[in-house]
Amino acid sequence: MTAYEIIRLLGTYAVYYEIAAVIYYILLVVAGWKIFEKAGEKGWKALIPIYNIFVFFKIIDLSYTLIFAVVIFGALSGIFAKIDGMSFLAAGCSIIGICITVATRMLEIIKLARSFGKGIGYMIGFFFLPNVFTLILAFGRARYKRIR
Repeated sequence: MTAYEIIRLLGTYAVYYEIAAVIYYILLVVAGWKIFEKAGEKGWKALIPIYNIFVFFKIIDLSYTLIFAVVIFGALSGIFAKIDGMSFLAAGCSIIGICITVATRMLEIIKLARSFGKGIGYMIGFFFLPNVFTLILAFGRARYKRIR
C-alpha cells in the first residue's frame, strides 16, 4: 500500500467519523430538548448556552450560587496566573475551583437521577458514561418528579 492510498483511506475514515460525530451531537441535542420537556420546561431552552445551565439547575433544584462559585474561582485562577508572584494564589484558586466543580457535578448527577426516579446504579452509570445515560433518560420511560 502506498502512502497516497493510506492517506486516502484515512481521509475516508475521517469523513465517516465526522458524519458519525454530527449525528451523535444531534442526538444529544434532541435528548437535552426531551429532558427539558419531561421536566415541564420548553425544549428550546436546552439550546441556549449558559441559559440552559440555569434552567437545568432549576429543574434539579440546585442553587445558582454553585454556578457563580465555579466561574469566580476559574476567573480568579486565570487572573492570578497572569500576575507575577501570584502563582500560589492561582494554584489555590484552581484547586478550590476544581473541588467545587467536582462537587457540583456530583450533586447534579444525584439530583438529576432522583428527579427522574433513578437509583444509585443510574448515578454511577451517569458519572462514567454521561452521554449514554443522557440518551437513556431522554428516550426512556423515566418521568420527572420535582424533588426538594
